[in-house]
Amino acid sequence: MRIRPLPILASVLLLIALVVGLILWPPFGPEPVKPGEAPVIALIRVPTAALAPVAETKIDDHRPVSETIVGTHVSGTANVEGATSLKLLPSPKQGEAELEILLSGTSVSNTAGQAGPAGRDVVEIKSHTVLEFEATKLVTLDATGFHPRPAEVEVQIRASRTEPQAMAGGVRGKIVDRVAQRRIAATKSEADQQTVENTRRRVARSFDEAADAQLQKMNDRPVFHELISAATKSDTDAIRLSFDSDAGQLLIYVLVGDGRPGPGPKLTAPAPDAAEVYVNYSRAARHLPTVIETLDRLRSAGGGDASSGAESNAEVADVSVHPTTGWAVVKLDRLPLKKP
Repeated sequence: MRIRPLPILASVLLLIALVVGLILWPPFGPEPVKPGEAPVIALIRVPTAALAPVAETKIDDHRPVSETIVGTHVSGTANVEGATSLKLLPSPKQGEAELEILLSGTSVSNTAGQAGPAGRDVVEIKSHTVLEFEATKLVTLDATGFHPRPAEVEVQIRASRTEPQAMAGGVRGKIVDRVAQRRIAATKSEADQQTVENTRRRVARSFDEAADAQLQKMNDRPVFHELISAATKSDTDAIRLSFDSDAGQLLIYVLVGDGRPGPGPKLTAPAPDAAEVYVNYSRAARHLPTVIETLDRLRSAGGGDASSGAESNAEVADVSVHPTTGWAVVKLDRLPLKKP
């Protein structure tokens, strides 16, 4: 399972916006910020649809199973098939974005075990179970990286079949079979509950291991360490990131100094299908080298590389400048992202 849910931008897009924007420098200057606010010099707006190609993953996982059901040890195999998707949720806190990774699918297990006293009365019990599951995993994104929480999983049995087979033959074997069938029927509810709980734990463990490993790879990339370092500096001109999200979009603010985001561009609703980059060219000129470096680090964090081919490069759909507001807008046909 590979999950790569982050948007990034090539620095050339900022240059396009600035070159066009500086020609139409607003005569009145940037909008002032209030106490506790930090100037916004760029805003990356990414709709959920733009993240779907890299967030959606097919899963086909085969693994051995060894567990105990109603006192009987059974072993066999389990096949988990499913698909992941990504949702953006309303931000729970200033400076953070909330993401929800969803995994839905089926688990098919085939197990066998032996029950009964040692000797001729031993019964081999074979089971075939089909279960459906829905798993969700919340992830918080801030300037220090991704912070995943444990997955929550719901499981229900869609179909199950358990068949006893006495080791003894003849009349004795038939009697043992009937006794085993009665016991299976009497303990079916308990067996189903244990099967559901075992599957829930198995899916949650696999989901957490796979998702957390991919998110940690993202956190280990230099961009987060460098931006964390920048965020701890006392320099009031340090470039910092702030995140926000709602049900339809992820917002990445590029700020100067500490504080919550100051006045930004007026965003239309709902979010478009393509990503947009807003550049406050009336403020960004003096910070141009640092802004370009910051955006290029973000691009690298998502796997984009301007020299690696068309797969990782963004495609510019439109560039517009609004001289009365001081903002330039770059619209992208697609993000510079690729699957690992």
